[in-house]
Amino acid sequence: MKRNYILLIFSLYFSFGLFAQIQINSTDMPSVNDTVRTSTASTPSLVIPDSTGINYHWNYASLTPFRQKLDTFVSVTSTPFSYQLYFNNSIAFPNHKADFALPVAIPTPTNSIGLSVSNTFGYFRNKNNKFSQVGFGSTINSVPTSTKYDSIDYIYQFPLAYGNKDSCVSVFDVTVPTFLFYKQHKKRVNEVDGWGTITTPLGTFQCIRVKSTMYITDSIFSIMLGFGTKTPRPTQYEYKWLTTNGMIPVLQANAQKAGNSKVVNSVIYKDIYRSAFLAMEEQAINKDLTVYPNPAQDKIYINSFGNVPIEELYLVNLATSQLVQTIHKNELVYTNNAIELTISSLPRSNYLLVAKTNNGIVSEIFVK
Repeated sequence: MKRNYILLIFSLYFSFGLFAQIQINSTDMPSVNDTVRTSTASTPSLVIPDSTGINYHWNYASLTPFRQKLDTFVSVTSTPFSYQLYFNNSIAFPNHKADFALPVAIPTPTNSIGLSVSNTFGYFRNKNNKFSQVGFGSTINSVPTSTKYDSIDYIYQFPLAYGNKDSCVSVFDVTVPTFLFYKQHKKRVNEVDGWGTITTPLGTFQCIRVKSTMYITDSIFSIMLGFGTKTPRPTQYEYKWLTTNGMIPVLQANAQKAGNSKVVNSVIYKDIYRSAFLAMEEQAINKDLTVYPNPAQDKIYINSFGNVPIEELYLVNLATSQLVQTIHKNELVYTNNAIELTISSLPRSNYLLVAKTNNGIVSEIFVK
């Protein structure tokens, strides 16, 4: 009887250890020269972000990629010198001294205010049990600019364990002389709202999940016109599944509030190399590709934002990850300044259209 009791205790101990939640600390974050490959899912709606719980299993094995990229966390000194003003000076700006930098998306609503922003690096700090973005550097209207967060965005506050909650407010502003003043105010509310295991196309991992709810307000003042606006964005959400020694989330879903529901805009997950065309990195030329109609049946029309000349088009079937068509510059057919492409012979599927320009690569998905 005593032997059976001891076996029961050991069984419960090992079972608990096997399924116990993990804890994320500052040592699980990236360092200079770390490299990660990520894929962007072609069907982000497959991720249902509100599903969570204790010892929960999230199964996203069916995700397929339409784009891949390889990111390297670089030293601050390897970024443009004019960007480093606030991020490489521990004496003058001790709270903004960054540990590394990474190319990031443009943090300003450039399409709505007419700014030209390119070559953006985010600067990050991993100190005092906080992982934060302290600012960014970018070329704004052809002028290299260093922008610090007057209030810092604390992305994670460690240790991260189930039930933990924290919040912060971050603020930055950008002035383009004689043109405009832009300010962003963001409140971030973090909650570790689940733990368990997650399955992605890369495998199955023990994880915790962090839900970030962000309330962002854009303030824009036109110096030329002498008036401004203050506009709250729809509530933004980040759902991040973190693993020990993972550096970045093994999967992240980005969503925003739409009426009484949420719309998942993008899903990015850690991955392995899949194919050459998926791995063509989208260059930071800040030009969008427009494909219409979408969904399409017989023809599609293609515009590049800013009328950047297209040198070559590649058409990839996302269901098979196969290149199905290459159209060279001299084969492009134009109708009313848009490229016209006949797709009537293609099978029904989701397609990735990749456009090669002299400035870089841009891409867009369409459905037939």
